[in-house]
Amino acid sequence: MSGHVEHLLHDYIDGFLGPDERLSVELHLDECARCRMQHATLTSLVANTHSLPRSIEPERDLWSGIERRIEKTHVAKVDLPRNGRAKSEPARFRSVAIWLTAAAAAVAAVSVGINFYLSQPSWDVVILQGSPVVAERRVEGDAKLRRGEWLETDESSRARLDVGVIGHVDVAPQTSIQIRSTESTDHRIALARGTIEASIFAPPRLFFVETPSATAIDLGCVYSLSVDSVGTSLLHVKAGYVELADGGRVSVVPAGWMCLARPGSGPGTAFSAGAPSRLREALRRYDFEDGSLDEVLANTDSDDGVTLWQLFEKAEGGDRERVYDRLTSLVEPPRGVTREGVLSSNPAMITAWQDGLGLNTYSWLGYLKKKTSMSAP
Repeated sequence: MSGHVEHLLHDYIDGFLGPDERLSVELHLDECARCRMQHATLTSLVANTHSLPRSIEPERDLWSGIERRIEKTHVAKVDLPRNGRAKSEPARFRSVAIWLTAAAAAVAAVSVGINFYLSQPSWDVVILQGSPVVAERRVEGDAKLRRGEWLETDESSRARLDVGVIGHVDVAPQTSIQIRSTESTDHRIALARGTIEASIFAPPRLFFVETPSATAIDLGCVYSLSVDSVGTSLLHVKAGYVELADGGRVSVVPAGWMCLARPGSGPGTAFSAGAPSRLREALRRYDFEDGSLDEVLANTDSDDGVTLWQLFEKAEGGDRERVYDRLTSLVEPPRGVTREGVLSSNPAMITAWQDGLGLNTYSWLGYLKKKTSMSAP
């Protein structure tokens, strides 16, 4: 099977493909690391979904509010006739009103329950090794971490933080993190120093990690993130995609790629986890120290398509042309794409390149790419 098979993975996992298509997908997965990553992300999502609770208990005093609303509906009156007497609603309309009110209240109860479940005021801390400090207290057993509190590990301790029901964060030794938000649509932590590994299986833009140099915006993935003593961050995406953003500077990092971010500068250009040190150094100088673009281009090869595309998106004028020419000398352009069309920002041709490089399918939901000029929430 030529190309990639992301569009078939949902049906493959759900068992909806015929024998021939299923075999073709399996043969492709044996050869394609990118599609294997997508398959692993989807499979993990399904497993996590099955582990969710089958029911959510509503608040204990919820029924009293529903009962009052039903009683009000039951005695409702309609228009006054000319004789001045109130005319009661016909029984059939009264029954329908009661049923609709009860149904609406039930839906509201479920919604309240789900939002409450996703926005718990504290997250569980599982001690994996040693005695971390949780909310300024050294603990040896499992604990709770609340919004605003810090979890700190020394050189001999490790912990796991359960992020509501959407995943978990493993906290390495000598790391300090704080819960910033536990809202149903905004799960957010701050990483002041050290290293974490996040495994999040949820719709895009529900989980955020703030560092001194950028915010990591989860798009449904597994990744590690480190912060050194001066606040420089290093992101390594292992499955899915992460958007690394600071102000108006954004870098989308796919599985198998890494990215540096510096305080005051934001994220740099993504590079392959297997990129040689000479390319990493050239990118570091170019992104943060006014280094040479020629040095970067000279050290790229056919495995650096994402790096070159990100350079192309940021470049202007003659630099843009040079980056594009280097990209097409190493990676075959998609069918129907021309140099003139891409340089004039033809939307269809830009999208074709992004699809070919795997930069349009950001997550297991087939999340559509938002413009990379968008700042972090």
